[in-house]
Amino acid sequence: ATADSAKAADEKKRVMNTMPSLPLDAYAGTYTHPAWGTIIITLEQGVLDAKIGTGANSAGPLTHWHYDTFHAMLGDARDGPTTLQFVLGTDGKVSKVLLGGSEDYAFVR
Repeated sequence: ATADSAKAADEKKRVMNTMPSLPLDAYAGTYTHPAWGTIIITLEQGVLDAKIGTGANSAGPLTHWHYDTFHAMLGDARDGPTTLQFVLGTDGKVSKVLLGGSEDYAFVR
């Protein structure tokens, strides 16, 4: 019941019918956090994939959520989606990605 309630709350925050700010290939790259390691985003056949760290269950495809936010279904997806929010710098390029949408988990390009 708690998971269903959290999912419903997340759905209410979603802004439908938005597009990413940039072409998908602009999000691909390696992002680093001093304590948490790396997130590698790749683009293959029109789909972004994320690999977070080195664990076997730390990789999966990204689906567009809204604006520059994507959901990743990592591993067997039993933990639900992981939110990746891409942040653009003043130059209009992706400068970092926030894991869970939190600045505490800012991985810098």
